[in-house]
Amino acid sequence: MKRSCISIFVLIVLLTTDGFSQIYESMPCGCCVNTELKDLLKGKKLAKIYLHECGVGGAHTLSSSFLKPGGVAPKDPTKDPNYKPAYPDDAIGEAEEFAMNFDKWSCTYAASMLKDGDVKTAWVEGVAGYGIGELVIAPHLNASKKVELFTGFGKSEALFKANSRPKTIKVHVLKIEYNGNSAQCGTWYENVELLKTQTVALQDVNKFQLISVPAFKRETYMRDSMEYDYVYWVMLEIVDVYQGLKYQDTCISEIRNIE
Repeated sequence: MKRSCISIFVLIVLLTTDGFSQIYESMPCGCCVNTELKDLLKGKKLAKIYLHECGVGGAHTLSSSFLKPGGVAPKDPTKDPNYKPAYPDDAIGEAEEFAMNFDKWSCTYAASMLKDGDVKTAWVEGVAGYGIGELVIAPHLNASKKVELFTGFGKSEALFKANSRPKTIKVHVLKIEYNGNSAQCGTWYENVELLKTQTVALQDVNKFQLISVPAFKRETYMRDSMEYDYVYWVMLEIVDVYQGLKYQDTCISEIRNIE
Protein backbone atom coordinates (compact mmCIF):
# COMPACT_ATOMS: atom_id res chain seq x y z
CA MET A 1 0.00 0.00 0.00
CA LYS A 2 1.25 3.48 -0.81
CA ARG A 3 2.17 5.86 1.94
CA SER A 4 2.00 9.60 1.40
CA CYS A 5 5.13 11.72 1.28
CA ILE A 6 5.96 13.76 4.34
CA SER A 7 6.81 17.40 3.95
CA ILE A 8 7.75 18.86 7.29
CA PHE A 9 10.28 21.19 8.77
CA VAL A 10 11.37 20.58 12.35
CA LEU A 11 13.21 23.20 14.33
CA ILE A 12 14.43 22.09 17.72
CA VAL A 13 15.02 24.81 20.27
CA LEU A 14 16.07 24.05 23.82
CA LEU A 15 15.95 26.20 26.91
CA THR A 16 19.43 26.53 28.32
CA THR A 17 20.88 28.52 31.20
CA ASP A 18 21.60 31.28 28.67
CA GLY A 19 18.00 31.40 27.42
CA PHE A 20 16.58 29.99 24.20
CA SER A 21 19.22 28.80 21.79
CA GLN A 22 18.89 27.04 18.43
CA ILE A 23 21.16 24.02 18.56
CA TYR A 24 20.19 21.95 15.53
CA GLU A 25 18.23 22.83 12.45
CA SER A 26 16.58 19.61 11.40
CA MET A 27 15.74 19.30 7.71
CA PRO A 28 13.83 16.07 6.99
CA CYS A 29 13.66 14.98 3.38
CA GLY A 30 10.22 16.46 2.84
CA CYS A 31 12.06 19.72 2.13
CA CYS A 32 13.47 18.06 -1.00
CA VAL A 33 10.07 17.48 -2.62
CA ASN A 34 8.78 19.98 -5.18
CA THR A 35 5.55 19.14 -7.02
CA GLU A 36 5.97 22.26 -9.20
CA LEU A 37 8.58 20.33 -11.18
CA LYS A 38 5.70 18.92 -13.22
CA ASP A 39 4.95 22.42 -14.51
CA LEU A 40 8.17 22.15 -16.52
CA LEU A 41 6.58 19.37 -18.59
CA LYS A 42 3.80 21.81 -19.55
CA GLY A 43 6.29 24.26 -21.06
CA LYS A 44 6.27 26.55 -18.05
CA LYS A 45 9.30 28.13 -16.42
CA LEU A 46 9.83 27.98 -12.68
CA ALA A 47 10.62 31.46 -11.41
CA LYS A 48 12.53 30.07 -8.43
CA ILE A 49 13.64 26.73 -7.09
CA TYR A 50 15.40 25.86 -3.83
CA LEU A 51 18.07 23.18 -3.71
CA HIS A 52 18.63 21.88 -0.20
CA GLU A 53 22.25 20.83 0.23
CA CYS A 54 22.77 19.86 3.87
CA GLY A 55 22.82 16.52 5.57
CA VAL A 56 21.10 13.28 4.62
CA GLY A 57 18.04 15.06 3.26
CA GLY A 58 19.93 17.29 0.88
CA ALA A 59 22.92 16.14 -1.09
CA HIS A 60 21.80 18.12 -4.14
CA THR A 61 18.66 16.24 -5.14
CA LEU A 62 14.97 17.00 -5.72
CA SER A 63 11.95 14.93 -6.65
CA SER A 64 8.22 15.38 -7.21
CA SER A 65 7.53 12.76 -4.53
CA PHE A 66 9.11 10.01 -2.48
CA LEU A 67 7.84 7.15 -0.35
CA LYS A 68 7.43 7.74 3.36
CA PRO A 69 9.38 5.14 5.34
CA GLY A 70 7.52 2.44 7.20
CA GLY A 71 7.80 1.48 10.82
CA VAL A 72 7.91 3.75 13.83
CA ALA A 73 9.63 7.11 13.61
CA PRO A 74 12.42 7.84 16.11
CA LYS A 75 11.17 9.54 19.25
CA ASP A 76 12.67 12.46 21.13
CA PRO A 77 13.56 11.08 24.59
CA THR A 78 13.59 14.57 26.06
CA LYS A 79 9.83 14.85 25.38
CA ASP A 80 9.07 11.99 27.74
CA PRO A 81 7.44 13.48 30.86
CA ASN A 82 9.61 11.19 32.99
CA TYR A 83 12.86 12.24 31.31
CA LYS A 84 15.44 13.59 33.74
CA PRO A 85 18.94 14.29 32.37
CA ALA A 86 21.83 13.63 34.70
CA TYR A 87 23.42 16.86 33.48
CA PRO A 88 21.88 19.80 31.56
CA ASP A 89 24.03 19.13 28.49
CA ASP A 90 22.64 15.59 28.24
CA ALA A 91 19.28 16.96 27.09
CA ILE A 92 20.94 19.02 24.38
CA GLY A 93 22.99 16.08 23.10
CA GLU A 94 20.07 13.66 23.11
CA ALA A 95 17.79 16.12 21.33
CA GLU A 96 20.43 16.64 18.64
CA GLU A 97 20.88 12.89 18.26
CA PHE A 98 17.12 12.42 17.92
CA ALA A 99 16.89 15.13 15.25
CA MET A 100 19.69 13.58 13.20
CA ASN A 101 18.19 10.09 13.53
CA PHE A 102 14.78 11.43 12.51
CA ASP A 103 16.30 13.09 9.44
CA LYS A 104 18.01 9.84 8.47
CA TRP A 105 14.79 7.87 8.95
CA SER A 106 12.70 10.35 6.98
CA CYS A 107 15.17 10.14 4.07
CA THR A 108 15.05 6.34 3.70
CA TYR A 109 13.57 6.52 0.19
CA ALA A 110 14.36 10.13 -0.72
CA ALA A 111 16.02 11.37 -3.90
CA SER A 112 19.32 11.80 -2.06
CA MET A 113 19.65 8.01 -2.12
CA LEU A 114 20.34 8.28 -5.86
CA LYS A 115 23.79 9.72 -5.26
CA ASP A 116 24.95 8.17 -2.01
CA GLY A 117 27.19 5.70 -3.86
CA ASP A 118 25.27 2.71 -2.51
CA VAL A 119 23.06 0.59 -4.79
CA LYS A 120 21.49 -0.96 -1.66
CA THR A 121 19.53 2.26 -1.15
CA ALA A 122 17.04 3.77 -3.59
CA TRP A 123 14.79 6.69 -4.45
CA VAL A 124 11.23 5.36 -4.40
CA GLU A 125 8.43 7.50 -5.84
CA GLY A 126 5.61 8.18 -3.41
CA VAL A 127 2.33 8.34 -5.30
CA ALA A 128 -0.46 5.82 -5.88
CA GLY A 129 0.11 3.27 -8.61
CA TYR A 130 3.41 2.81 -10.42
CA GLY A 131 4.63 6.40 -10.28
CA ILE A 132 4.07 7.16 -13.94
CA GLY A 133 4.96 10.80 -14.53
CA GLU A 134 6.99 11.21 -11.32
CA LEU A 135 10.21 13.17 -11.59
CA VAL A 136 13.60 13.14 -9.93
CA ILE A 137 16.47 15.59 -10.46
CA ALA A 138 20.16 14.85 -10.08
CA PRO A 139 21.82 18.29 -10.12
CA HIS A 140 25.19 16.79 -9.17
CA LEU A 141 25.60 15.19 -12.60
CA ASN A 142 27.59 16.70 -15.43
CA ALA A 143 24.91 16.68 -18.14
CA SER A 144 27.59 16.78 -20.85
CA LYS A 145 29.20 13.51 -19.81
CA LYS A 146 28.07 9.88 -20.04
CA VAL A 147 25.54 8.78 -17.43
CA GLU A 148 24.86 5.36 -15.90
CA LEU A 149 21.63 4.39 -14.15
CA PHE A 150 20.95 1.56 -11.71
CA THR A 151 17.21 0.94 -11.87
CA GLY A 152 15.17 -0.99 -9.32
CA PHE A 153 16.01 -1.68 -5.69
CA GLY A 154 19.55 -3.03 -5.88
CA LYS A 155 19.82 -4.26 -2.30
CA SER A 156 19.12 -7.85 -3.37
CA GLU A 157 17.78 -9.81 -6.32
CA ALA A 158 14.62 -10.55 -4.33
CA LEU A 159 13.92 -6.85 -3.64
CA PHE A 160 14.78 -5.99 -7.23
CA LYS A 161 12.03 -8.31 -8.48
CA ALA A 162 9.57 -7.48 -5.69
CA ASN A 163 9.54 -3.75 -6.52
CA SER A 164 8.77 -2.07 -9.84
CA ARG A 165 11.56 -0.76 -12.09
CA PRO A 166 11.49 1.88 -14.81
CA LYS A 167 11.05 0.35 -18.26
CA THR A 168 10.94 3.61 -20.19
CA ILE A 169 12.03 7.03 -18.99
CA LYS A 170 12.33 10.50 -20.41
CA VAL A 171 15.68 12.14 -19.76
CA HIS A 172 15.28 15.90 -19.55
CA VAL A 173 18.00 18.55 -19.46
CA LEU A 174 17.06 21.68 -17.51
CA LYS A 175 18.63 25.10 -18.03
CA ILE A 176 18.82 27.27 -14.92
CA GLU A 177 20.17 30.58 -13.67
CA TYR A 178 21.95 30.83 -10.34
CA ASN A 179 20.53 33.86 -8.58
CA GLY A 180 23.42 34.36 -6.16
CA ASN A 181 21.39 33.85 -3.00
CA SER A 182 22.33 31.12 -0.57
CA ALA A 183 20.57 30.02 2.59
CA GLN A 184 22.08 28.24 5.57
CA CYS A 185 21.41 24.81 4.06
CA GLY A 186 20.90 25.42 0.38
CA THR A 187 20.90 27.62 -2.71
CA TRP A 188 18.22 29.43 -4.68
CA TYR A 189 18.07 29.18 -8.47
CA GLU A 190 15.70 30.88 -10.88
CA ASN A 191 14.30 30.85 -14.42
CA VAL A 192 14.29 27.05 -14.57
CA GLU A 193 13.23 25.72 -17.97
CA LEU A 194 13.14 22.41 -19.79
CA LEU A 195 15.73 22.56 -22.56
CA LYS A 196 15.93 19.09 -24.16
CA THR A 197 14.15 15.74 -23.82
CA GLN A 198 14.96 12.23 -24.94
CA THR A 199 13.02 8.98 -24.42
CA VAL A 200 15.15 6.05 -23.26
CA ALA A 201 14.21 2.35 -23.15
CA LEU A 202 15.80 0.50 -20.23
CA GLN A 203 16.85 -3.10 -19.74
CA ASP A 204 15.39 -4.98 -16.78
CA VAL A 205 18.76 -5.78 -15.20
CA ASN A 206 19.97 -5.54 -11.63
CA LYS A 207 23.09 -3.57 -12.51
CA PHE A 208 24.25 -0.25 -13.98
CA GLN A 209 23.34 0.55 -17.59
CA LEU A 210 24.32 3.44 -19.82
CA ILE A 211 21.58 5.94 -20.66
CA SER A 212 21.45 8.63 -23.32
CA VAL A 213 21.31 12.29 -22.31
CA PRO A 214 20.15 14.71 -25.03
CA ALA A 215 22.91 16.85 -26.50
CA PHE A 216 22.77 20.58 -25.89
CA LYS A 217 24.88 23.67 -26.34
CA ARG A 218 26.13 25.43 -23.21
CA GLU A 219 25.28 29.12 -23.10
CA THR A 220 25.75 32.19 -20.95
CA TYR A 221 23.44 34.95 -19.72
CA MET A 222 23.86 38.54 -18.58
CA ARG A 223 22.94 39.93 -15.19
CA ASP A 224 23.96 43.28 -13.75
CA SER A 225 26.36 43.76 -16.66
CA MET A 226 28.08 40.48 -15.81
CA GLU A 227 28.20 37.29 -17.88
CA TYR A 228 27.38 33.99 -16.19
CA ASP A 229 27.23 30.35 -17.27
CA TYR A 230 23.84 28.66 -17.21
CA VAL A 231 23.53 25.67 -14.87
CA TYR A 232 22.33 22.40 -16.43
CA TRP A 233 20.60 19.61 -14.51
CA VAL A 234 19.44 16.13 -15.51
CA MET A 235 15.84 15.22 -14.65
CA LEU A 236 14.31 11.74 -15.06
CA GLU A 237 10.62 11.07 -15.70
CA ILE A 238 9.02 7.64 -15.23
CA VAL A 239 7.08 6.75 -18.40
CA ASP A 240 6.56 2.97 -18.11
CA VAL A 241 7.64 0.25 -15.69
CA TYR A 242 8.48 -3.40 -15.26
CA GLN A 243 5.92 -4.32 -12.62
CA GLY A 244 7.13 -5.66 -9.29
CA LEU A 245 6.02 -9.08 -8.12
CA LYS A 246 4.95 -7.71 -4.72
CA TYR A 247 4.98 -3.89 -4.73
CA GLN A 248 3.88 -1.22 -7.18
CA ASP A 249 6.52 1.21 -5.87
CA THR A 250 8.99 2.13 -8.61
CA CYS A 251 12.63 2.43 -7.54
CA ILE A 252 15.90 3.79 -8.87
CA SER A 253 18.99 2.97 -6.83
CA GLU A 254 21.77 5.12 -8.27
CA ILE A 255 22.77 7.52 -11.01
CA ARG A 256 26.32 8.60 -11.81
CA ASN A 257 28.68 9.99 -14.40
CA ILE A 258 31.29 7.82 -16.04
CA GLU A 259 34.35 9.00 -17.94
